[in-house]
Amino acid sequence: MKLVVAIFLFFIFLSLAAYSQSIVFENLTVDDGLSQNSVLAVAQDSRGFMWYGTQHGLNKYNTLSFKIYNNDPADRTSLSSDYITSILLDSHQVLWVGTRNGLNRYNPETDNFERINLGGALTNNQVISCIYEDRENNLWVWCTEGLKRLEDRKINKFSPVQLPDSVAGLYGNNTHVLYQDHLGTYWLGSSAGLTQMTRQGRSFTYKMYRQKADQPNSLSDNYVTAVNEDPAGNLWIGTLHGGVDLYNRSNNTFNRFLSNAGSNGPINNNIRTLSVDKTGKIWIGTQAGLSILDPVTHQFIAYKHDPDNKNSLSQNSIYSTFIDRDNTIWIGTYWGGINMVANHNNTFLTFQTVRYHSAINNNVISAVAEDALHNLWIGTEGGGLNYFNRKTDVVNTYQNKVNDASSLGSDLIKAVYIDKDQHVWVGTHGGGLNLFNAPTHNFTKYLYQENDPVTLGSEILRIYEDSRGNFWIGTQSGLLAFHRNDTQLRHTGSPLESRIGRKSVYGILEDKDKNLWIGTNKGLFVVWYASGQLQRFNSLGNQFLLSVNTLYLDKRNRLWIGSYYGGLAMYDAAQKNFVVYTEKEGLANNNVLGILEDEGNLWISTSNGLSKFNIAAKTFKNYTKSDGLGANTFNINSCYKSDDGEMFFGGFNGLTSFFPSQINDNNVAPPVIITALKLFNKPVPIEQSGKILTKDISLTHDIVFSHAQNIFTIDFAALNYIKSEKNRYAYKLANFDKDWIYTAIPSASYTNVPPGDYTFYAKGTNNDGIWGKAAILRIKIMPPFWATVWAYGLYVLFTGGLIFLLARFFILRSLLRRDQELTQLKLNFFTNISHEIRTHLSLIFGPVEKLILQGQADVENAKELQIIKKSSNSLLQLVNELMNFRKAETGNLRLHVSEDNIVSVLNEIYNSFYDTSLSRNITTEFITPVENIQLYFDRVQLEKVFFNLIHNAFKFTYDGGRISIVVEENKDTVTITIADNGKGIAPENLENLFKNYFQENDYGKQNTGYGIGLALAKSIVELHKGSITVESEILPDGNSTSFQVTLKKGMDHFGNKALITSAVISDNPGRYEEKTDNDFTTISSAIDDDLTSPTGKDKLILVVEDNADIRSFINNSLKDHYKVIQSVNGLEGWESATECIPDIIISDVMMPEMDGFTLCNKLKTDERTSHIPVILLTAKAMSSNHINGLKMGADVYLTKPFSVEVLMLQISNLLKLSEKIRESISHKFKTGDGIPISSLSPLHNNDEVEKLLNKIDNEFLSRVISIVEEHIDSLEFGVPHLAKAVAMSQPVLYKKLHMLTGMPVNDFIKSIKMNNAVLLLQSKRYNINEIAYMVGFSDRKYFSKEFKKRFGKTPSEFLA
Repeated sequence: MKLVVAIFLFFIFLSLAAYSQSIVFENLTVDDGLSQNSVLAVAQDSRGFMWYGTQHGLNKYNTLSFKIYNNDPADRTSLSSDYITSILLDSHQVLWVGTRNGLNRYNPETDNFERINLGGALTNNQVISCIYEDRENNLWVWCTEGLKRLEDRKINKFSPVQLPDSVAGLYGNNTHVLYQDHLGTYWLGSSAGLTQMTRQGRSFTYKMYRQKADQPNSLSDNYVTAVNEDPAGNLWIGTLHGGVDLYNRSNNTFNRFLSNAGSNGPINNNIRTLSVDKTGKIWIGTQAGLSILDPVTHQFIAYKHDPDNKNSLSQNSIYSTFIDRDNTIWIGTYWGGINMVANHNNTFLTFQTVRYHSAINNNVISAVAEDALHNLWIGTEGGGLNYFNRKTDVVNTYQNKVNDASSLGSDLIKAVYIDKDQHVWVGTHGGGLNLFNAPTHNFTKYLYQENDPVTLGSEILRIYEDSRGNFWIGTQSGLLAFHRNDTQLRHTGSPLESRIGRKSVYGILEDKDKNLWIGTNKGLFVVWYASGQLQRFNSLGNQFLLSVNTLYLDKRNRLWIGSYYGGLAMYDAAQKNFVVYTEKEGLANNNVLGILEDEGNLWISTSNGLSKFNIAAKTFKNYTKSDGLGANTFNINSCYKSDDGEMFFGGFNGLTSFFPSQINDNNVAPPVIITALKLFNKPVPIEQSGKILTKDISLTHDIVFSHAQNIFTIDFAALNYIKSEKNRYAYKLANFDKDWIYTAIPSASYTNVPPGDYTFYAKGTNNDGIWGKAAILRIKIMPPFWATVWAYGLYVLFTGGLIFLLARFFILRSLLRRDQELTQLKLNFFTNISHEIRTHLSLIFGPVEKLILQGQADVENAKELQIIKKSSNSLLQLVNELMNFRKAETGNLRLHVSEDNIVSVLNEIYNSFYDTSLSRNITTEFITPVENIQLYFDRVQLEKVFFNLIHNAFKFTYDGGRISIVVEENKDTVTITIADNGKGIAPENLENLFKNYFQENDYGKQNTGYGIGLALAKSIVELHKGSITVESEILPDGNSTSFQVTLKKGMDHFGNKALITSAVISDNPGRYEEKTDNDFTTISSAIDDDLTSPTGKDKLILVVEDNADIRSFINNSLKDHYKVIQSVNGLEGWESATECIPDIIISDVMMPEMDGFTLCNKLKTDERTSHIPVILLTAKAMSSNHINGLKMGADVYLTKPFSVEVLMLQISNLLKLSEKIRESISHKFKTGDGIPISSLSPLHNNDEVEKLLNKIDNEFLSRVISIVEEHIDSLEFGVPHLAKAVAMSQPVLYKKLHMLTGMPVNDFIKSIKMNNAVLLLQSKRYNINEIAYMVGFSDRKYFSKEFKKRFGKTPSEFLA
């Protein structure tokens, strides 16, 4: 190798040096996964995998892991033996493996072996001692039976090569080597010597070479172990005991090279291998180490195992050597596994402390310098000063000795400097500045005082002598200036010392323009030579304070600054600024500790490796411990470049040295191979059935997964074996990954990959970052059955059918909806007209009732008024029927079930038609087995059903006909049959009879029905879980029609919600009762008595109604008794209520702007109006609306048409109740009961008052009382202040308090003050004057007057 020559002069006599050998050996053993440490054969296959044969198994290595192949007696595709003797890759890229039990051929597709039958008598126990392919691509195998040659590759047929008996010694497996030279001559090495085999036609001639004791130019030993040829065609022979021989073709003699000849011979005479690398060097494996022979100079360099050097040969007994395609040398040892020497071997050498020979005494290197003799002065942290004589390989150590004043001042060295006169100056920690005296080998100390605390704590960090004779000393506390005269120093006291100040000086440097640069831990200083001015740089152009570690001036007079975690900087003199390079630009670490220069490059030591900076390209290349450095962490200013260009960098683990010209880059792009496929984290086997892999994954280009096999892992490797731990990888699954994924782990895992076609790419770099070509694997994940083309075809057919069915469904539904919309229009019409009828009935029913109550009409007119009233009630009943029908249609009809006698109900309805039956001469009969049959039913609803059925029977029965009602009681049911012999029902109409709005053609007669009675009856019966049927016959001798209603006994068929135990709010209260004239007279009398009170006219009533007629009617009915104001909608009503604060509000529910429910809720939740009673009037007669109104806070809920008498009575009652509340509260305040007032509850012992006075009013009173008590001692506090505190106007506050308490606001405030005065008087802690001021009276006389007015006694009399 090129490196050997350069290193040779340096280590010419060093087989055991004080630092690492010139090449670095990397080692693989069983600890790394190797099957066994005895590596007997090595080869590389066509894809780049390395193969190692051991005594126990064959190993395939991919830079990351080993795959081991062993013999399996049950598997004919396994190796024939675990003991591997030889491995060869032939020109056809076939890998042959020889063992102690036969020959094997590797099949890369199936990743197994074929056992080769070599023919002959021995089919087993054929020991393979040699496999060789000659220059004509003939394959030769030497086995137990002799020499064999491959004749037919297709069938692996080998034929024996017959050797004549005259060739002695070539028998069995004693032959170790077969070689063909460049002339075509074969050479056979065996234990019987060297045999020359020359082809003549179809036969061979043989010539034997043996050792002859009397001929020194004969073969050195008869046991020949290796034969090889150098690039010049010279034949070299290795022997068992005679070293290496060089064959001279001209005279058939041999030159011997023996181990006792130093560099002119191998390290040991037991030669086992001879391998020629691409540079022509011969690598010689021996029993005692490695020798590298230069065939030109005939010089040998020896390498052996060094216990102190982990980068040395792992073990000395070498059995195999192999040169791979990248010229990497593989060395198999007997005990130490496999060793590798890279072609691009970056020869970083390291001086370290060792035990077995002379070496430096400490591994922490703080300084290094070279003297004129090219010897090294090495400063250490704790080991003193080491002087390394590079010629004699001897290290002398200088250390501090107690009581020896001439010894080194301290073992902690900080700087070593050799001045222009070759004096060696040593800066220490605590030992001052030391000058080495060469003749006496002792030291003279400067800047040192014995037992001085300042001296013991001081450090000499930097020493520099400029062109003007100034001798500068940088310390941890500042800069010192001296003038040197030989070895004498005179302190000059330069002004620069004080201007630099107490800073640690790490760098002193003079550029070519004689500008002096001083680097400190607090900035960079420069003394410009031209002006003599001092300039300071506090930063490198950023916000961070500059702390300088080192300064360096390159060949072009450019200043480079290494900073403390600020990166590398160059001072640009033209721009007068700094160009900074950090980790972002590729620097190994931002803490720059040392800088050296070679041709166009800077070498930079950092806290995390060594960086090579190409100044022109501005690129970095970094080196770490894995590249051969002693450690990644270096020491500050511990670097030096020798005269011959060798660089030295001191660190925490020794001194690293190298020649920059010998640090080569590896520019070989590595092949990338896919090495493994795992499915659900389990390796996928190779199967001939072809499930996934039919051949090895590295040779597979396409794989297919099922839809369930979508969790897989792909392993790959970049086959670069040179510092393979620095290999880096990237992978990408196209159509799944958006970008390349970069990683240091060559494995890619994917989960839940959807079905589809993907392409997997994997690429890798070598140790120097050169990317190789990506490996490609196409992956197809099949869709599940339900996502295949066939499935989609079925989906299309199914979807088409579904669309057809849906279209048909929507068409039918649209027709049905149209019918339902028509039905809904009818229902809405009936509902709206019902509301309108109720409203207008109120304008009929009210005035008629008023006229009857007044009794002003004569007898004839009174009868007419009764007829009008009765007709109005009938019309109201019809409206209620329409509302019930709408409930049933919308599903809102709810039953209120209780236990009752069904016979009694039927009998009442039956009797109601008695007059009709007599007038029309219709025979009727009511038949029941018993008088009492108890059922659970809704009486109101079933009355509607049976009344309708009986009414229809009378309607469609001719005069003189017959109607019967029959009740039958069964075990679980009761059946009621209503039959007649009327006109009958046509058979075609029977199935439509119970449908909405169906009416049978009445043969030209006017039909007064609406077609909803029977439909409603059916709905009600079915809600009772019963049934209703009809039968009708039209016969010449007489028709018959019968309706049959069947009801269930018990109550289990009803839910709990349907059962009631008390009276129910009826949708039409009083439907089956009519008030008599006497009833109206009684109500009227009660109202008249109430309205005759003198206070009635003072009450203000607000009427909110959008219908002008009803609003006018209510106004006319009330105006004689109350003050009435009107509003036309809810919003206007709200504004009137908050402004006028009426005594009662009467409001409609359905209004524009704001409905009655919303208005009621706002009134009851506002403090200003929460006390006002509200009466709601509405045409919404359903109980749900009634309940909703009461929830909103309504005091009374009346349905239209309403009774004027009832309305007047409700108003009267509400006013009386309000008056009771006022009287109760007023009494409590006036008498002082319930003191203290803040806890007054005006609801004691009065349930009616408590119900009316809601929570808001109670809280309002309590809040007002609290406010008054809070300001009770204020003389200015009055009505305006109280109104502002409760956020009300004064009029509203007056009305509110007056309606709640019956008192004006001033009286209310005085009552609270007087009640508190009573408490204070009873406490007897204050006099009357104090109490008067405490309750807000400034005048005692006025206080006494008011007190007597309230309680009938003066305060003095009260105390007495």
